[in-house]
Amino acid sequence: MILFLSETHGKRGLNRESLRTTKKKIFGLTYKRTTLPTFGTSPSIADGAFARKAASKFAIDLDPEKQMRDNRNPHLIEYLNNFRCLFHSSPDSTPLIEDIGRDWQSSNKVTKVVKDGSSSWIIEE
Repeated sequence: MILFLSETHGKRGLNRESLRTTKKKIFGLTYKRTTLPTFGTSPSIADGAFARKAASKFAIDLDPEKQMRDNRNPHLIEYLNNFRCLFHSSPDSTPLIEDIGRDWQSSNKVTKVVKDGSSSWIIEE
């Protein structure tokens, strides 16, 4: 999967790959770190077979992006961990797209609320 670099996606550490680090702890001390790929629902290019297989593993009652990024849906994460998610940027590393979703939410007074892995959007009066 290839994500398009934007102002809000892909800048952390300027990595070419979207990664997350998990930590195993005992008595508050980290004894093992594991780096795994991170996937999201931002604008991207994905192989059709990959996208269909990943979609078949989604839990319909959970927020799609949240279940791709953490362990809310272990069945999906197990599948995704076999792949990498790369960023595509312009030659000068400037963003290729602009994420207007958050600006739209703010200007329309829409708030996203996540509870137990499910998302809902509330329109403020």
